[in-house]
Amino acid sequence: MDMAGNLVAMLLGIGSSATLHISQALMRQGMVRLRAGDRRVSQWSLYSLGLVLNFTAPLWVLAANLFADTLWFTSMFATGMVALLLFSRLVFHQPITQQQTLGALAIVAGTALIAWAGMLGSTGARTAFGLPLLMTASLVWVLVMPLAGLLSRPLALPKQEALFGIAAGGFLALDALWKSLAQQRLDGSVGLLPDSMEAWVYFSISFLGAGSAFLMMQWSYWRHCRATGVVVGYNLMYVTLPLTLAGVVTLLQGQIPWNPLIMAGLVLMVVGAMVSQRR
Repeated sequence: MDMAGNLVAMLLGIGSSATLHISQALMRQGMVRLRAGDRRVSQWSLYSLGLVLNFTAPLWVLAANLFADTLWFTSMFATGMVALLLFSRLVFHQPITQQQTLGALAIVAGTALIAWAGMLGSTGARTAFGLPLLMTASLVWVLVMPLAGLLSRPLALPKQEALFGIAAGGFLALDALWKSLAQQRLDGSVGLLPDSMEAWVYFSISFLGAGSAFLMMQWSYWRHCRATGVVVGYNLMYVTLPLTLAGVVTLLQGQIPWNPLIMAGLVLMVVGAMVSQRR
């Protein structure tokens, strides 16, 4: 895992993030208009375009895993928030609040620190998350998040946006981690597609994460949540869940979980998320 590989994975992460964030804006806008009774072909086209862009997510992560640890791909996801804010403002003429701007800047600054750690090659091998830890995290998300979504109906809209974002971001992060596990070979190399029956099972499970992330986002839009509000938690969890699981692994091995750059980046991202959700 060298610096060049980390850089390629991070660039793919930035491209993936911009594409997926814009897809959320398109789907949200299309769903709101369709639900309001506007059933013109243009509105269906708007939603369909977002849908197609959203379904490119597996391709980005499969490609990135060939070059570096999944952590460097997922750590770039918050950069797409800038693309979303600009796209929503320029195309859909939605206002951008000062809190959203400051929060986005803090999140991107945190992402930049994590990227810096990646450029310095702070990890020398792929993170061995381990099947039990990954299964535990997946079961927690599957059992807790849909229930939390059902119980969140009486909450204020910003709180619902945060909840659905965290749920969807976690599901999509689990998708990336299961794919990473499925692509690893017994000899330590990485392939584009699985090479064993066990790996194909992991690969299939990964799509349950991607599908659940998609459904949670659509559910949030049905609740009239704003894309710019939901993606704050979405970004935060997509980046921090893999880093947290990696931290648990290294801690159990008796090592320091993260270097100072990664820890500072995580703190900035949390602060940015809190600022963005202020009203």
